[in-house]
Amino acid sequence: MKKILLNFLSFNAIIFAGFSQEEGFAIHTVGSTGSNPYVIDSGHLNPGAYPDLAVGTQSGNTVEIYINNEDGTFAAPIIKNLSLVSGVHIADIDGINGNDVLASSSGGSKLVWYANNGDGTFADEAIISSSLDTPGTIVTGYIDSDATLDIVLSVYGASGDTDRVIWFANDGLPWTEQDVVPATAGLGCGNIDIADVDGDTDLDIVVANTDAGTVELYYNNYNPLTDNNPVSFTESAVGDISTGNTYLFGLDFGDVNDDSFMDIVKVDLSGHEIAYYQNDGAGNFTEVPVSSHQYPSIAFVTDLNNDGYNDIVAADGLNQNDDVFWFESDAFGGLGAETIITNNTLHNQVYNFTINDFDNDGDIDFATLGYQDGTLKWIENNLNLIGTQEFKLNTVSIYPNPTSNRIYFKGLTSNTERVSVYDILGKKILSKTVNTNKGLDVSKLQNGIYILKLDQLNTSYKFVKK
Repeated sequence: MKKILLNFLSFNAIIFAGFSQEEGFAIHTVGSTGSNPYVIDSGHLNPGAYPDLAVGTQSGNTVEIYINNEDGTFAAPIIKNLSLVSGVHIADIDGINGNDVLASSSGGSKLVWYANNGDGTFADEAIISSSLDTPGTIVTGYIDSDATLDIVLSVYGASGDTDRVIWFANDGLPWTEQDVVPATAGLGCGNIDIADVDGDTDLDIVVANTDAGTVELYYNNYNPLTDNNPVSFTESAVGDISTGNTYLFGLDFGDVNDDSFMDIVKVDLSGHEIAYYQNDGAGNFTEVPVSSHQYPSIAFVTDLNNDGYNDIVAADGLNQNDDVFWFESDAFGGLGAETIITNNTLHNQVYNFTINDFDNDGDIDFATLGYQDGTLKWIENNLNLIGTQEFKLNTVSIYPNPTSNRIYFKGLTSNTERVSVYDILGKKILSKTVNTNKGLDVSKLQNGIYILKLDQLNTSYKFVKK
């Protein structure tokens, strides 16, 4: 990301109007990080049931791994040295010993990963690529629909025409690098995300171009059932999803209005705007303004209060104002007014946070970074707890909840039902027709919170995989 704007925000003295802290949240300090923590991700890095953390620092030049002690605290970090970390991601790259940690280094122009040894330690860095001009955001998914996770990476391009988005096929060493967005001067490829936008079972990619001020959507053309050709991507026929942005900072796929179509949330930091682009299911996107917050930095789509409807949670990137806030969704796909979760009591400058169930109580919590003060905290969500054996909606219910193997249904009159399962960020991870008498097998899902949707009834249920 551009350092000029970061410095501008650090010294800017504009103060956003104060709000009281929202009841139902508690702030816990994890500890101090290396200087200027910039990126964070969460996921399971040991055999425990509670999610862990990975943090990347810029001036500190570290990747820091925090194992959850399962009592509201985290162990002292495992530290790996890496120059100017600009991306960090948790995923199982090798299929051995659970999730590993990936990181991108702007200072070292490389993408690396740290293999999980399965004993609470992590191997030294293994290089995936070492010729990248300012690599940034990392996401993973099954791009070519085989059995191994692939990697998608944004490359900001600090000089010349090196701005691009690439993906690495995980098909054995060396990694196979291919373009999503070919090298183009002036884009400034920043945040990216992946999801199945068009419902054809493969993963598409959305890109926030920081310098060009545009949001672009690229469809994955690959069909593993009928296509023997290499994976390729085509930009959306409607062109740029969003234009004229001043400084795109945050980007997320999610079903904001709960209509089963994946929407796109963008955060324009110096443009003072959060908006989402509503997907009509036919490839068209309509802008829906959400907020004109002072300097919003990041936003995610998730059901924060466990009411079955997706909300938007966000943070402020101004060093004078470290708000984390949310917008509650209603049954009609609308969003309510901004509600402050924390106000000037959290950090100094929040550029990034991650959401997960850090206390394993069935709701969404936050882990947040203070860019200027080098702190890591987590915010406990006490708005609502699941913890029930059944989650009921109308006359249909699912059980058991939590579950480790299968979800069963009560109250359905049909023998078959089309069901979809979404993760906490609103991304569809499973869709199939099930025999309602046999239930749905969820044993292969990672531990965590999911939303199950009965497509024909247009009803949603939250469940916990343990």
